[in-house]
Amino acid sequence: MFVQKQLFEAALGIAKPWYVQDIDFDAGRKVLTIAVTDGGEQPVQDCPECGLSTYLLTEDHAGCVWCGLVLGECARCMTGLTPENVSPDNHGLCGYCDNLMSKDN
Repeated sequence: MFVQKQLFEAALGIAKPWYVQDIDFDAGRKVLTIAVTDGGEQPVQDCPECGLSTYLLTEDHAGCVWCGLVLGECARCMTGLTPENVSPDNHGLCGYCDNLMSKDN
């Protein structure tokens, strides 16, 4: 995979501090996804709704480019929701608050 990443970096003219973090090709949909980053958080994450690696977290976009899911803020603590902190059972709460609320029952 490392050689593939270097190949795409060279073909696309990507230079440091930027680099290709991940490459995914879905032959069935004929979609090539190339995640490029400058070393921060991973810009493409698994969407909690459709399960595909299509949830983008960038300055310009936060949401799934496949199913359209956009996570807002936790309804309880107002923390910004991401695929990493959202409750798998309730997309309106962070995992921490969902856990707390389940203990109240």
